[in-house]
Amino acid sequence: MVVELAPHPERAWHQKGVGSYVWKKAAELKVGDIVVCAQNYYDAAGTQLGADWARFIGAFLGDGWIRHQTDRGYTVGLAIGSVQESVTGKYLTLLSRQLFPDARWFNNVPGVFGLSCSSKAVHTKVKELELAATSAERAVPSYCFQLPLAEKRALLAGYLDADGCLTERGANFSSRSEPLAKGLRELAISCGLRCTNIKFTNRVTNFGPNPLYAFHLSPCGLSSLPLWHDGKRARIQETARVSGLEVSKLGYLELPDGFFAQRVRAIERSETVEDVYDIEVNSANHSFVCEGIVVHNCAIEEHYGEEVFVTRKGAVRARKGDMGIIPGSMGARSYIVRGMGNPESFMSCSHGAGRAMSRNEAKRRFTTADHEKATAGIECRKDEGVIDETPACYKPIEDVMNAQSDLVEIAHTLRQVVCVKG
Repeated sequence: MVVELAPHPERAWHQKGVGSYVWKKAAELKVGDIVVCAQNYYDAAGTQLGADWARFIGAFLGDGWIRHQTDRGYTVGLAIGSVQESVTGKYLTLLSRQLFPDARWFNNVPGVFGLSCSSKAVHTKVKELELAATSAERAVPSYCFQLPLAEKRALLAGYLDADGCLTERGANFSSRSEPLAKGLRELAISCGLRCTNIKFTNRVTNFGPNPLYAFHLSPCGLSSLPLWHDGKRARIQETARVSGLEVSKLGYLELPDGFFAQRVRAIERSETVEDVYDIEVNSANHSFVCEGIVVHNCAIEEHYGEEVFVTRKGAVRARKGDMGIIPGSMGARSYIVRGMGNPESFMSCSHGAGRAMSRNEAKRRFTTADHEKATAGIECRKDEGVIDETPACYKPIEDVMNAQSDLVEIAHTLRQVVCVKG
């Protein structure tokens, strides 16, 4: 998103007339463009429920359930924790004293994990709040996107209390419902939190296929979520926030509170569709770090007397004595190597032959017959789906090894027998 005159069709903040903005497709961006980033832009709320109700909605979306049986009446439950956990007591107080004082709530009665009650009034209220869907069909109610910032944070905290996973690297949100995952991610972005794209996996369990939609939150800003789960809250490790360009440096462009901007520094065209992670993680070895730029294989190391970020793309660490593997193409040799610790390469070496042409060019140039000939005697796929990985697409691995003889020494040479691709 970069600068626009016409209002954005969905974002209310853009109708405030805050400058001259133009909406662009990613393919239309140019180096030097200033990208405006909306942070906390939902804070002009149109709906207010109160933080207690927002927390309940989040927790119920995470692990609540509702049931109506003719012979047993109306039952509502929240699988928030065991009887010994302090978070269970906090939610029991919230439900029995603040939100539903006329209902009788039970704490981990036999056969029911968490909190439960038998109340038609509570059952009716849950349905009014649009929370009665099954776990695979749940979604964030539309009115929640217009809540004040503090209430949206309470909602996300409630979800994490009930169903989220927190580590020192951030928080993981996952759900069987794609609309729910998308809604939670949208709320997180509106709170200024940094999210990955949603990733889909289809796990097979003893109960059959289990589709799962998940995204990750960076540690940056997580402490703004008022978690009641002491164990999860203790795992939060804040990282520094990147503010982007200051308004004073933008000259003509005047931004409202909660916005910042970053200038496009470089654009690279990808021949393939890839997941791109816009996160910042507190890791000293293998991580994605984003400060306006996405970085992969990043490590904090000391070189030439200074502590620096080292990014190895198409390369691996090769300190003196480090053992590593350098694979060739589908039809070539591979090598077990020992690092020589060359300071001029920042103690790194190539981790493969490297492509000699793009994937699209390979598909245009080679046929399955070419591929079968190049991989004769090797057990591997021979179909057109791996033409872009045929040996001729890559540089000769022997040339690569000769070129980095001052970076690693060859300990063992491996002959290709089986190659698994895809």
